[in-house]
Amino acid sequence: MIVWTRGDTKDICHSDTVRKLLREAEFEEVSFKLTPTGDMAVGLHRYLGEGSALPENQQLFVFSGTPNRGTQAVFQTSGE
Repeated sequence: MIVWTRGDTKDICHSDTVRKLLREAEFEEVSFKLTPTGDMAVGLHRYLGEGSALPENQQLFVFSGTPNRGTQAVFQTSGE
């Protein structure tokens, strides 16, 4: 499952682009909501394709947060 958010800017509907890309990558839309102002969206998608094993002992991503505060590992795989 993927939970994502996206804002729209200057009359460009970025959320439509995200939805299209996920659909093309074999994700099924479970839920999609716009804010009352219509300029922010949140979506929930489920992957329908064939899964693959996670790489062992690799950091997959970090949230760096505020500049100059360093990085924090968010998801670390293990060989166990």
